[in-house]
Amino acid sequence: MFDCHRNHVPVLAIAAHIPSSEIGSGYFQETHPQELFRECSHYCELVSTPEQIPQVLAVAMRKAVINRGVSVVVLPGDVALKAAPESASSHWYHAPLPTVTPAEEELRKLVQLIRYSSNIALMCGSGCAGAHQELVEFAAKIKAPIVHALRGKEHVEYDNPYDVGMTGLIGFASGFHTMMNADTLILLGTQFPYRAFYPTDAKIIQIDINPGSIGAHSKVDMALVGDIKSTLKALLPLLEEKTDRHFLDKALEHYRDARKGLDDLAKPSDKAIHPQYLAQQISHFADEDAIFTCDVGTPTVWAARYLK
Repeated sequence: MFDCHRNHVPVLAIAAHIPSSEIGSGYFQETHPQELFRECSHYCELVSTPEQIPQVLAVAMRKAVINRGVSVVVLPGDVALKAAPESASSHWYHAPLPTVTPAEEELRKLVQLIRYSSNIALMCGSGCAGAHQELVEFAAKIKAPIVHALRGKEHVEYDNPYDVGMTGLIGFASGFHTMMNADTLILLGTQFPYRAFYPTDAKIIQIDINPGSIGAHSKVDMALVGDIKSTLKALLPLLEEKTDRHFLDKALEHYRDARKGLDDLAKPSDKAIHPQYLAQQISHFADEDAIFTCDVGTPTVWAARYLK
């Protein structure tokens, strides 16, 4: 639940509770679910009668989707066994998420900053979901290598000629050095937490839908609040295409070397099946729409480096 809430994944959780008449009596396995889940939810309410269910569920689902996090409905067992109210309906209206785009004045300030920067790198996270095409067009126009965080991998890495790998504790040397050698770093939809992996001398620009994420883990010289897809769509027509590929080509060359080193570790051995080789083979034989879940620890490392 904490993972989902921190990672902005909408979840509706139904938490079972002891019989209503026993609440507060020190009953067998009694806890206080509302207090337990309060820190990892946008909404957490106790249902005392069946008549509450329709509106509580509607509010809980809407808050989970719009706020991108967890909603918890605490349901005592005796209430769950009662008949649903006659007025209950299965209809639920899902309010569409708003599209947030920075003001044109702010976009033009960013255009000016990009114009006078030479070594630009992009650092992308899960906020880039659904913006793959715009992201690639952006990188192509300003000749910028793309570094991705672990949670940005599934949205950024595939079919991307500008990707130079991850950075961070389980990242690639190419991703790390690309960011460190940039004179301008643009953070796109990421809350990458490791301060030691941010450059100290570069200008840092952050674009994020959540104002609370701005400057949370690094100093920021400029910030724009907006969702990545609509922001890039509005930004692209304002940009002049750059022609100097020196920084980009150097980062791509470094990535090819780093990738080769990782792939060499995944070559089959006649003595043992190494985890790198196993992860690479799983990736090779998996369907295009396969969904992977990885345990913490080294399975995450192999997945991050070898699943494609």
